[in-house]
Amino acid sequence: MKKMIFTVAFAAATIGMKATVSQSQFEVLEIQTEVNYEKNIQFKDLPAAVRDAFKADGHEEKDVLKIVKTKIDKRFTEFKFLVKEEGQETEISYKAKLKE
Repeated sequence: MKKMIFTVAFAAATIGMKATVSQSQFEVLEIQTEVNYEKNIQFKDLPAAVRDAFKADGHEEKDVLKIVKTKIDKRFTEFKFLVKEEGQETEISYKAKLKE
């Protein structure tokens, strides 16, 4: 009888410990380092393909307030245009593949 009570108590303690351990979850933190190299540039310094795409979308050079060149990764560069259209400032971006 004592053995049975001891076994039941041991089983209850084991189940309680297991429930406590399973409830505490380990949180994995993922740290991602992102380094963007931003540089203000002039319209004339843009790659021809980006200039052509900008004009093909119906925008004009005179409406450009600011252009920022951002290196995304080893293959792509993003060009962000701050443009004044109809009295409002709008951000437009184009991505260009870098030559290898």
